[in-house]
Amino acid sequence: MEKKYSPGELILGVPVKYWIDLKNYNPVETVKKLNIPVLILQGERDYQVTLDDFNGWKRELSSLNNFEFKLYPKLNHLFMEGEGKSTPEEYNKEGHIPEYVIKDIADWINKN
Repeated sequence: MEKKYSPGELILGVPVKYWIDLKNYNPVETVKKLNIPVLILQGERDYQVTLDDFNGWKRELSSLNNFEFKLYPKLNHLFMEGEGKSTPEEYNKEGHIPEYVIKDIADWINKN
């Protein structure tokens, strides 16, 4: 039996209304409607947003000429460098986004 939630109830500290909206949201269809340049960046070591996710975006959007994709082999979800499989513990390490990512973003902005 499916549980019914009241409008003011929280799930994982977030209002039910948010989860209902999220359930009905299709990000690919939303972004396809954009008529502006879009840069999609992905860390290859990201275990939260995976390469399958990235490749899905590419598959759905690569036929449109306003999308550009960049993949970074050494980066995790936070765009921090590392080796091997990323872990949650890695998120506790202080770090900075690599200069080459910032350069790629700046170059893309200047180009567009």
